[in-house]
Amino acid sequence: MSWLLDFLCSLNLALTPLPDYCAQNHYQKPPPVVQPAKKSLDVLLNSDVSQTAVFLEGYGYNLSPEDLIYFSRVVYFESGNNGRNLAELRRGLEAVVHTIVNRWKFDNSDYSLADGTKTGYRRFGDGSLMSIIQGKNTPEFSVIKPNQRFLTYSNFREESGKYKLSYTSHPIITDRITESYRAVLGVLIGDIEDPTTGALYFKNPWVTGKRGPHQGIHIGSVVRKSSSEKSYSSYYLLPPTIIGAHHFYAIEKKEKVIKLIPTF
Repeated sequence: MSWLLDFLCSLNLALTPLPDYCAQNHYQKPPPVVQPAKKSLDVLLNSDVSQTAVFLEGYGYNLSPEDLIYFSRVVYFESGNNGRNLAELRRGLEAVVHTIVNRWKFDNSDYSLADGTKTGYRRFGDGSLMSIIQGKNTPEFSVIKPNQRFLTYSNFREESGKYKLSYTSHPIITDRITESYRAVLGVLIGDIEDPTTGALYFKNPWVTGKRGPHQGIHIGSVVRKSSSEKSYSSYYLLPPTIIGAHHFYAIEKKEKVIKLIPTF
């Protein structure tokens, strides 16, 4: 009979004397998965940065208010001066943000992990979103070092203690950092589509010349082996999507499977 009571407890039915039995046997209905209530991009832009960071926890990004400001300023330094009009400026900023988020998703997918688990090899960071920007495998973000004084977390608050997006009162710079922040939030909540078709790399040819990523380059392989076969997943860069001064490169995966001869 106990199996029936156990089953009813698992359903969390409020039947007498079921609650006493369930309590004694440590049954408790698991808490429901709470999805963040949908908020518009305009609402988030007009909210305090600390409140926005709390809201974004529901998406699994684990970003502090300081992280959001750092993220937005890096995007501004990278692409805030591109575009002949507001539409082009926004598209370039959004493309940079998407590339960062695409790398984070790639690092946390089976594509990137050699053993098919969540503890395998990660190409771009340590699995966190901020490591994609601040890690060692991010040569694109050469803008960080010369602008380090604007990217120290102590520079992210006003004297009153309130968070500030911009490091200056200059109206043009402030407006463009706000546009960068808009791009960051819009991409993170899924309101802005990816204009790069999944890019993991980008470069500004005017700065890098022939250096850096280019079409067709082999960026790495993942090998998986079982008792009967060995498979190779090789990744190559596709032709770039050109947005403003930047070239954005998505990848294609080519599979090769070798059947293994059993040994006796």
